[in-house]
Amino acid sequence: MRAEGTKQFAAARSDVYRAAVDPERLMRSVYGVDAVEAAGEAEWVVRVRVPLGLTSLRVALRVERLEERAPGHARLRGGGRGVGGSISFDTTFDLAEVAGGGTQMHYAVEVQFGGIAGSAAGRVLQPVFRHQVDSILRRLERELDHGSGD
Repeated sequence: MRAEGTKQFAAARSDVYRAAVDPERLMRSVYGVDAVEAAGEAEWVVRVRVPLGLTSLRVALRVERLEERAPGHARLRGGGRGVGGSISFDTTFDLAEVAGGGTQMHYAVEVQFGGIAGSAAGRVLQPVFRHQVDSILRRLERELDHGSGD
């Protein structure tokens, strides 16, 4: 599954960048995260529950920052396995200053599900996936508006 688009933030580009690459702040924006643990300077493990209808897939995702060009670009990749399925993702974003203030983010996210989760992908998980992407961006915006974590 793939999603891409743009999102406008009132915050400065450097603030958006810091929030989007900080594991703690970013993971506060993701529904279903139980814990975030450092696994290196540019790596962390995220314990997450992915809803799959009447049940959920519990996965420990190893996430790494592959590219960083502050304050304008980053690429994150991750993946993990749980009982009954697996998830892998790759996401990039580019930030541009907006005339008059604020920041515009162009993002692209690709997620692949395997196992039971893979069989539920497509039509069933596509709307959930799109909703999750939109929710992450809204929560990140609230995080920036409230200045949390600075």
